[in-house]
Amino acid sequence: QVWEASNGEEAETIANEKEVDIVVSDVMMPGIDGFELCHRLKQNVKTSHLFIILLTARTGDESILEGYKSGADCYLTKPFNMEILDNRIHHLLALQQKRKQIFLTEIEVNEEFLKKAVAFVEKNLDNNDYSVELFSDDMCMSRMNLYRKLQSITGQKPTEFIRSIRLKKAARLLTDT
Repeated sequence: QVWEASNGEEAETIANEKEVDIVVSDVMMPGIDGFELCHRLKQNVKTSHLFIILLTARTGDESILEGYKSGADCYLTKPFNMEILDNRIHHLLALQQKRKQIFLTEIEVNEEFLKKAVAFVEKNLDNNDYSVELFSDDMCMSRMNLYRKLQSITGQKPTEFIRSIRLKKAARLLTDT
């Protein structure tokens, strides 16, 4: 589906209200220009993921740099070849699909990792000697890799992760029994 807008404000409204994947915008237009539209869309949490292609007759390096600084994913100068624009659109849509797939896969992998990690910590709740070394052995990872993985997923160091699982379990026991 394609939605058309006659100016930047209208394009911004459409991008906020409709399910949009890619914005193709001229740089020179009434109201806000394409650079400002691009900047606004990239700053808005609701639209920051959108791919933006800017089209313009402005070919200088300063204009191209301004386009990329405003957040454009692609900058084509006029006159442009329609096949190139079509190719860029298809490439960006394919990239979007790939990102979605990676994101879903990453969620599943991280979910499995966390379930496994929580299970090992809960299994060793009454073991006061359960350390990061034993935890990393159980997870079949080096201490450093375990640290990196937990830090990237939970924002916690392994010692903090173990402590938080123990505290949550203790809180559950206090409220339940």
